Amino acid sequence: MSPEFSSSNESWEWEKELENYSAARWRAPMYLWTNLIQRCALEVERTMEDEPVPTAEDVEDLVMPPMSWYYQSLEEQGCAPDMQALDPMANVPTFEADSQAMSGVVAAVEQSDSSTRWLDAVCAVTYAIELGCKFLGTIADRNCEAYDMMMSQIFRLRIYMDSVARHADIDTSIKALAMVGDVVCSRAMILYPNLMVEMLACSLSFANWEDTRAVAYSALNRAMTYMRSVARYCDIFGSDSPLASYDTVSWMDQRPLEAEQIEALLDYVQQTSEAQEFSPQETQERMALVMSWILFEQRVAYLRHDMYQLCGDYEAADAMELAEEA
Repeated sequence: MSPEFSSSNESWEWEKELENYSAARWRAPMYLWTNLIQRCALEVERTMEDEPVPTAEDVEDLVMPPMSWYYQSLEEQGCAPDMQALDPMANVPTFEADSQAMSGVVAAVEQSDSSTRWLDAVCAVTYAIELGCKFLGTIADRNCEAYDMMMSQIFRLRIYMDSVARHADIDTSIKALAMVGDVVCSRAMILYPNLMVEMLACSLSFANWEDTRAVAYSALNRAMTYMRSVARYCDIFGSDSPLASYDTVSWMDQRPLEAEQIEALLDYVQQTSEAQEFSPQETQERMALVMSWILFEQRVAYLRHDMYQLCGDYEAADAMELAEEA
């Protein structure tokens, strides 16, 4: 955490200090962390002001109307999602970013991430992202245009949270990262593990500072615990499961899943669903949650590695033996 925030150009000597600081500490490739986050944050901070940001109600007023107009256009075309079908989006046209249905999400973020009212801004941005993720689950995003838009807004949040980590006090940092965790551990993101981990990567900025490293680990622990509970809900740690012993190991000591384990687990889920006579919809839902957990476990391993590195725990980072590319 830095001294008191100031936006005057003369006050900035962070760029070289941060570059030297990071270069001296990294002993292996980083996967989700990049100095680009800090550089972008420092650039934005030059023009930050103590200005009001949208409230939760304001965010809804920005985000919901364009989405409602998009839903209305689908209904007028007679191609709204059929939520009772096995594939609800079968007859829904592919989403296009040019529809402007997500313009409110972008607007809410843009109106919030240049303010030094840290908690108000984080509240507005995370709420906009949560609403965007809910929308993502109701459209046919076959070309991933909406997904890419959400990833961009989450990256902007990561940049903003880097400023929070550098300038806010401990209490504010805890509350801000808790708001991020509220969205990460929500039904809105449960089926988007890459977005979850990208948003959870906001915690890496806090791992950069000794007095907020415990805050970073707490955020990671909360998300890992939440996703482990999702796995238990899907009953994948039964006595006959190939991962029967997985739930007995702390996530801090857990190695990434091997390909053979994943294949065996998916076979187990399919077989147990059939044995319990799940409906096709129930089997599909269970399989989707299991796949989300698997992908989360794989992706979050890289975040764990980077956090260990930033916190100086090189032995733990090296022990993970990750592939060179995430």
